[in-house]
Amino acid sequence: MSRLTKMLKVLCALSFLILLLPFVILGIILIWIETRDRCLFKQIRVGKNLRTFTIYKLKTMIDRKKTDQNDLFVDNEKYTTKSGRLLRMSKIDEIPQLWNIIKGDMDFVGPRPIREPLHNFYMKNIPNFERRYQTLPGLTGISQIVDPENTDRSLGLSCDCYYINNKSVKLDVLIIVSTVIYLIYSLSREIYNWTTARWLRRR
Repeated sequence: MSRLTKMLKVLCALSFLILLLPFVILGIILIWIETRDRCLFKQIRVGKNLRTFTIYKLKTMIDRKKTDQNDLFVDNEKYTTKSGRLLRMSKIDEIPQLWNIIKGDMDFVGPRPIREPLHNFYMKNIPNFERRYQTLPGLTGISQIVDPENTDRSLGLSCDCYYINNKSVKLDVLIIVSTVIYLIYSLSREIYNWTTARWLRRR
């Protein structure tokens, strides 16, 4: 990646972070009202060339039980808060990752960044898994669109491998456009469900 490209990427990420800051503040307020707990979530993830970094998100779950903290495939749904579901659906919880892009830990498009325990498990059990670390992890990507809740891990890995093997500017643009369409669809569906539920209750 050229120096000019890196500079443009940082400027774009910084611009988006400033523009979307009101949504981050709104998310922080919703989290605080519901949980009275810290609003920022930090976790170690594995990035390009196996370099670890700290990822930043808005907190969408209550703290997991000690018995579940080392469980690789624990059901996160039971720990997700009401505000967390809204933030996840709208992807507002992902906005702080723009700071990771500014720092050079991530890119706008790339494989889903995974946490260290999962990385260690996959490295031991999946041949050539290290190939996914040839590129920076992404704020969005094929796996994030096809399986946004990361419920089918084999599907997500297949999507990441496809991206690495076919990476191009055209594919990146297609993924970004698809992400925008997905967000519009998700928000429209949730608004429809919410208004329909209120209308039915009034009847």
